[in-house]
Amino acid sequence: MFKRSFFTSGNVIYLVAAFTIFIYLMFSIGSRTIQLYGSKAEADGLKEEIAALEQENKHLLKNKELVTSDAYIEKMAREELGMSRPGEQPVIILSDADKSSEAENAATTAKDPRPYWRQWWDMFFGN
Repeated sequence: MFKRSFFTSGNVIYLVAAFTIFIYLMFSIGSRTIQLYGSKAEADGLKEEIAALEQENKHLLKNKELVTSDAYIEKMAREELGMSRPGEQPVIILSDADKSSEAENAATTAKDPRPYWRQWWDMFFGN
């Protein structure tokens, strides 16, 4: 009896077409998997960034509450701006170093009775 071969011209065309489709599907699935993995890594990075920003936001809100409190505003007005309440007398306590530098400033800022041109003349050319 006559046996037919599996690799006839019609079967070979179907076999090549099936193999081509199989290769296309494998590359397509592979590229989609790579994209999915990249998207997942990006999503994880964004989640970490969101968590850090939320933590910073909490810190800033806490700092805002502190800065807008009446006690803090009064403290800054007194310390930084030198302000006082009506009827209060501010007292400035000088240390020994401040007193000595104040005395030096008073000595150097003493007015010279000579005119400026004479002071310059004496400075450059001597007496």
